[in-house]
Amino acid sequence: MLNPRLPFERIPSRAAGEWIERKKLGERSAILDELMQYQGLEEVKKQFIDIKSKVDVCKEQDRDLKRERFNIVFQGNPGTGKTTVAQLYAQFSVEMGLLKPNSHFEETSGIEVASEGATGIKQMIHELLKDGNGCALFVDVAYQLTAAYVERSGKRALDVLLTNMEKHIGELVVIFVGYKDEMEPFFEHNPGLASRIPYTMHLADFNDDELWRILRDSITKDYKGRMEIEGGMDGLYMRIAIRRLAQAWGSRGFGSARAVENPLARISHRQAQRLARGRLKPDSKPNYFLLTKEDIIGPDPSTAATKCQAWVDLQQLIGLDHVKDCVKRMVVVLKTPDDFIAECLGKSEAKTKKILEAIVGKILAIDEAYMPDAGDPGKDQDKFKTGVIDTLVSIIHGVPGEDRCIILVGYEDKIRTLEQILQFKMADQDLSSTTEGLGTARDIFERALMRPNFSNAGEVDSILVTAKLNYKARQYQMPSEKQADNSMLEAVDFDPDFDRGSTIGLNCRQMLDGLVHSSIIERLVSYQNRCFGARQYGLNPRTQVPTNFLFKGAPDTGKTATAQHMGEFFYSMGFLSTSEVIECEAVDELFLTQPANQGKMVILLASFASDMKAYRDNFLANPDSDDYILVRRLFDVMQTIPTWSNARDIKSLAKHMVGHFLETSKPTAQKTRTLSTEDFTNSMTKLTIQQRDHLRET
Repeated sequence: MLNPRLPFERIPSRAAGEWIERKKLGERSAILDELMQYQGLEEVKKQFIDIKSKVDVCKEQDRDLKRERFNIVFQGNPGTGKTTVAQLYAQFSVEMGLLKPNSHFEETSGIEVASEGATGIKQMIHELLKDGNGCALFVDVAYQLTAAYVERSGKRALDVLLTNMEKHIGELVVIFVGYKDEMEPFFEHNPGLASRIPYTMHLADFNDDELWRILRDSITKDYKGRMEIEGGMDGLYMRIAIRRLAQAWGSRGFGSARAVENPLARISHRQAQRLARGRLKPDSKPNYFLLTKEDIIGPDPSTAATKCQAWVDLQQLIGLDHVKDCVKRMVVVLKTPDDFIAECLGKSEAKTKKILEAIVGKILAIDEAYMPDAGDPGKDQDKFKTGVIDTLVSIIHGVPGEDRCIILVGYEDKIRTLEQILQFKMADQDLSSTTEGLGTARDIFERALMRPNFSNAGEVDSILVTAKLNYKARQYQMPSEKQADNSMLEAVDFDPDFDRGSTIGLNCRQMLDGLVHSSIIERLVSYQNRCFGARQYGLNPRTQVPTNFLFKGAPDTGKTATAQHMGEFFYSMGFLSTSEVIECEAVDELFLTQPANQGKMVILLASFASDMKAYRDNFLANPDSDDYILVRRLFDVMQTIPTWSNARDIKSLAKHMVGHFLETSKPTAQKTRTLSTEDFTNSMTKLTIQQRDHLRET
């Protein structure tokens, strides 16, 4: 954060202070004098002084400096001065006597060395050292030597370079430069790197005070000290400009000192636009040496938008009040996953980084954000997509005050926050709801999720609008003295038929009498009883009532008639939001096996372990009881049937037992759940008979 005191107060440099004291004792170094004039670089300044101390001590001890290694690594973000400091270090090596005064200075890069290969770097070093004067070799972006996208030629060239660094101690000083994170694989390449490169200097990003001083010095230099600043050079508007700049502190694309060039260019551009507008006014006398508040931090956003043609066009559209309000507060960069995913490994990460660097100061909206999901972590994953997710997380995670916003947009089966969205929107509109009301809304969401074209927040808006209209209609029908003013939405507001599954409202016998065999009618009635019983016991009826059926029989036995009434049947139990039945001629049209529809067409299996734990009687816990022995024998009989399917049949058995209990039991005040031996044996017998009959048919 910015120092709140005015003006900016420069933090004293300990290294500069130490050097001043040492100069009083007679020490001299033109390079250190120059280095101490640079903003920041405290760690670098201190290490330069320490290296001088070592050289001085070696000279006092009459030790041979040609036996000492002075290779070094400079790492930091762009614009932190790595190249400048590296060049100073080469001059420093000559000044300290580590290299001869007429030694060579060669500048190259990691990719150039890699392209030359092992033979090329060996030949280069030979040419540089053949006259005996020595050389300082500066290798920029050194991490390219070990990068994944460079073939093994880079690593072989690095090995040759390391060998020559040892062979020519006292003649060759190698200076490596690169970004900190990317340099980690570089150091991991060879365990001997640490001993051959004893010095590593990290060039930290400049702090707020240093950035302000760089900006101040740039303005003073460019305008020869004649430019006035509204509010003062160390005033509020300059501090705001620096705060915006410093929000990217620590990021790879920050740019540090070079980053000051961008706001300065924008300040100059805005001033030029303002002066041009001023010249059009009669009798105007523009001041070319004044930077105003608008020049420094930009125009007032509330007025700048009115000059944008896109904003004008948006205002002419009917409605869309919420959209217009949002656009007032943002600039949106819209992307899709295709914009991030590349055709080969490594490029997806590069594309993602480039997009994120380009949206600093903006909002990035990623539509269909679930698409980069690499899939089940337990299975083979799409590495291209994994790279996108990893890069997004690594760059945007844990950066406080970051000057960008990322919005992920997708379907609810991928981003599940429906109920939270509803509560947020209700709170925003000063609405509240009863617990039963929220439960009803949850039921509506559950039904809505079955639709392939479900639309997340749009569904919430639709449900909330309907609830508000129903609330107003309900209040209007009441006498004025009974009308509430607390905007409390109730279950009936969300769904007028919210309790349709709590009672057996649909008369299946009357609906299907004469159309199908009575056994079919009784089966549907039993399912109604299960649903009613499940709700009475506080259970989810969807886990107890089957939702997939196969109707078979001779022509004109009522298959179609029954199927046409199934929509009304499930609607009455609260399973569906509409009683509509869609007819199709092929099973494939249902898309039951397609991944996109999983969870949208309900296929339910009861769990034996959980259901039996809730409903078992004590006889199951006593292996010596007659009832336990009887059940065990029935299991032995079931396992002799060739079509016995173990876990699957156990699940069917559990579901049958619980369903029978719900159909026949009457809840008491305690709502106890106890299955008798008869419940067990009857269900097991029926299942065994079904298996037997199926075996005979096949």
